[in-house]
Amino acid sequence: MQSFTSPPLESQNVRFLLHHYNQVVAANMTWADSSDNPWRDIIIPMAMESPLVLLSILTFASKHISAMAQSALLEAEARKAADYSKLYGNQALKLLAQELRTLRSLDQAKTSTSLVVSHARRRYNSLLVAMLVLCNVETVKPG
Repeated sequence: MQSFTSPPLESQNVRFLLHHYNQVVAANMTWADSSDNPWRDIIIPMAMESPLVLLSILTFASKHISAMAQSALLEAEARKAADYSKLYGNQALKLLAQELRTLRSLDQAKTSTSLVVSHARRRYNSLLVAMLVLCNVETVKPG
């Protein structure tokens, strides 16, 4: 089974996409952006701990940039961002499937120590957040 790690946060591309998610995407996901935006305040910290959530928001940010570039008729930028969206999206979906299999086997093991339950809860939360973000990726269209 392939193991996934987070894309390196030192990468200029990853930092750029995180900034775009933080400043533009998260701001657009609420009725009115404010200092307590859950798309920013909850999801970004989770992304720092979960490769799945990080890949999901990188997918979202790059898809958003691609759509903006298509709207502005910037073909090269749109293609580049679309390529990143596909790359991160494919990695996110593979990791999502891996996480589902892992959590299913944990459930079947019926281990219930407080540490195991706490760890599983964090993983389930990351899984749900990633699914929510990836569902929203599908709503991004040019224009």
